[in-house]
Amino acid sequence: TQPPPTGGNVYILEVDTGDITQISDTWVTESPYWVNSSLLAFASGDQFDLLNPQRRIWLANVITGQANEIRMEGDTDTTSYLSEAWSPDGQQVVVQIADTSTNQIVLMATNGQVLRRDDELDFPRYGMSAAWSPDGTRLAIGGSAGQCPYGIRVKESDYSNIATGNPPPSMCDPVFSSDSEYIAFTGVNPRVDGRVDVYFSNLNGFGANNLTVDLKGQVDLIGWVGG
Repeated sequence: TQPPPTGGNVYILEVDTGDITQISDTWVTESPYWVNSSLLAFASGDQFDLLNPQRRIWLANVITGQANEIRMEGDTDTTSYLSEAWSPDGQQVVVQIADTSTNQIVLMATNGQVLRRDDELDFPRYGMSAAWSPDGTRLAIGGSAGQCPYGIRVKESDYSNIATGNPPPSMCDPVFSSDSEYIAFTGVNPRVDGRVDVYFSNLNGFGANNLTVDLKGQVDLIGWVGG
């Protein structure tokens, strides 16, 4: 007679022993995800709660059992943290900061210090998709869900620009290969109106090639297999 839960707390299951440890009392409505073998990220808040759509991000060390909210210095109670992408070592995060008056992309340290602000990119809420290379040296930033207004954008780990291309192709939902040598992403094919294809480039975003130009129908990028 009870409706199914729409959220819960975060727990860790040790597969070898069967031990279960609660990581945080924070209520979450999204699945947690691994940053690396010892760091787990999750978000609090419910973006579908129209009266309080605030979203916050957390980082937990599963070795120590400590979870910390990652907040920008001087933010307000209405600030939301969206579309975050953690560096492989968990020391930095690229995130979309949104409140009632601003919507910006920032590179932030885990202590809340803003390392860089991006004044060039302007995505709608939940409209950014960023990916770090597994070796932590590159960062690709694109759009999401087909809303991709910019071309190939690749940055150094300090957020300095490497590639700042204009469409075509646009860059959407970039994913680095496991060896950090290539980037796959979706983009609009300029020859066919509205056609989405899968492209790949080198780690700097140069030399983009269309992999699905000869296919028909709708194309989705699932991910990499191997390197």
